Amino acid sequence: MGFKWGEVSLGAVSNIDLELMRDAADILALRRSTNAQTFTVYNTYTDASNYERLKVGWAANALELKPEAAGTGTTRVLHISGLPTSNPGAGILWNDAGTVKVGT
Repeated sequence: MGFKWGEVSLGAVSNIDLELMRDAADILALRRSTNAQTFTVYNTYTDASNYERLKVGWAANALELKPEAAGTGTTRVLHISGLPTSNPGAGILWNDAGTVKVGT
């Protein structure tokens, strides 16, 4: 079972362009046929032209995990980390006993 979003016409849903599904117990899926999907989590959102968000999605068959911004938003730092010991600046901190850092 899942939820499907699309255009509403006379009480029926047609032209479905997004499906939020249950793949299995405790597994939520965003999928629709063979179409690449994108999931965004917003830090700030004023309107479609002013926001800060994290994008998780596909572009040219490459998986992207990246901060995005538009208008008055600022592209924020992405940290992939367990327990950060320091801020590497505009980049990624992968804390493996504090040895791997990618900064500005």
